[in-house]
Amino acid sequence: VSLAHSRVAGTLQVNGFTALQQLDLSGTAVTGWVASMDECCENLLEINLAGSHISIILDDEVDAAGNNIYANADLLPKLHKLDVSNTSLNASVSQLLYSLADVPISTLVANNCSVRGAVPRLATVSSSDKKLGIKHMVLSQTLQTLELAGNNVTDLQFLPARLRMDLSRNLGPVRVSPSALEYATRTDLEVDLTHTELANVEEVRPFLTKQLPLEPDRSFVNETGGYVCSQFAASTLKVTPDRFMPSEMCVCRAGYFGTGTSCKPCPEDTFSDSDGQEVCQACPAHSHSQAAASSLDSCDCDFGKPKLQNGRRQCVCGRHTALSHGACAPCSKLHLQCNGTGHIAEEAFPESGYARLATAGVFRCLHASRCPGAPDCAT
Repeated sequence: VSLAHSRVAGTLQVNGFTALQQLDLSGTAVTGWVASMDECCENLLEINLAGSHISIILDDEVDAAGNNIYANADLLPKLHKLDVSNTSLNASVSQLLYSLADVPISTLVANNCSVRGAVPRLATVSSSDKKLGIKHMVLSQTLQTLELAGNNVTDLQFLPARLRMDLSRNLGPVRVSPSALEYATRTDLEVDLTHTELANVEEVRPFLTKQLPLEPDRSFVNETGGYVCSQFAASTLKVTPDRFMPSEMCVCRAGYFGTGTSCKPCPEDTFSDSDGQEVCQACPAHSHSQAAASSLDSCDCDFGKPKLQNGRRQCVCGRHTALSHGACAPCSKLHLQCNGTGHIAEEAFPESGYARLATAGVFRCLHASRCPGAPDCAT
């Protein structure tokens, strides 16, 4: 039965539909809670109440009609999926789970419904203001997917086996125990914490190398912020690195300097040529670069090309050329021997048959045999 976005209103009561398997009341004005569905739904498999007016009554544990808010397996013995997203439950996570303790739900979707507080152990649940009691929870044996995205969850200490957890887009920081994160990575349990901030970074940091390894490649790129980040090696543990652990999972990209996500572009005439640089390096003398230069080659030399030569960054002329009067000139025209790079005309050997005369330059010898190409001409 689908009555989605219809004018249906009133307390959630469906009687006499023993063969009903699916019920969609999303986007309607129905009120009450699942427990008010009395003697109706022994074969009901799925209920969609997303965007409706349902709520959990917390003060006296009964709804407006006097029905107990806590559902039981006798009412919904086959229910395996319940969606209450985009409602105003205004309850703690414990109260939500306890109200469904005896229902064999495998998928509970409660996104954006004003749920708050810590995610408890499923075996026992207590409210923030009073002990609700300890009881055997059918839910703890059947629940496989719990979606609480867009709420205000504060703490995740335990991860039951087989449970897929969604705490993405949480409204505030969440404290996640290192043991819960380690268990998720070790068992490939899917935990979605994307766009959620971690509250206990200091506590988790020591576990990053062995128990919580990061992937070697930094696949998360923030172009405008100038940084790149690594994801967790376990693909099932989903986070947004620059929100979850920015200083530990992110570094400044090439062309920027700083730490974590606090990155600035390298100033003009400097560069950084690899990720994770905390300072920028100066371009060689006689060269210039624009801001955010990401390599030595980004330094534009007045002559030649920038090179790291003899442990120094400098502008050097290429093969068969030499620096002469502020420019790279062909050695053949200067009558010099230039087999490598970085030659300076005043220092290069003259060609055979030529000689260097002090500061006057290189000249042809009158007797070529006296000038075999040594630094000085024979006399």
